[in-house]
Amino acid sequence: MQRMPFSSSSTPYWVISRSGGGPPEPLLIPGARGEPVLPVFSDEATAREFLRSVHPGGGWWLRPTGVGELLSLLSGACSGVRSVALDAAPEMAAEGTLGLVSMGRERFLDHLLGRGRSWFDEVYARGRRRGGLTALTPLRGQAPGYEGAARGEQRAA
Repeated sequence: MQRMPFSSSSTPYWVISRSGGGPPEPLLIPGARGEPVLPVFSDEATAREFLRSVHPGGGWWLRPTGVGELLSLLSGACSGVRSVALDAAPEMAAEGTLGLVSMGRERFLDHLLGRGRSWFDEVYARGRRRGGLTALTPLRGQAPGYEGAARGEQRAA
């Protein structure tokens, strides 16, 4: 099954919800430290497989959710959620591996709003602020001539 990448297009996301007489209540699953995580899916089949495998009890259903509704959900009813799991496999919650497919709530909101930075930009900026190594910082002792190449020198043959 091919999954579509997450984007802020008009393609809906899928959220598992239940209704208790008021607004729909989204399914929250426990993260690695027991914190609530909102699972969000990019296609109905993945969401349906997750719902069938997790068995959270009766009354849960799949709901197509647009970008605007996700923004509202994460700013309102789920404002206490610290991370979002993207297309999580059902066994990931039990195995404690949700972190592999999760991103922070703020970063996901930035992504939905189209103002997010790429992972590379964030890592590079964080490394530069700390004065630490980054992917673009030459490492001494790697390949012969590497340090000189980083300074623009030609390697002797």
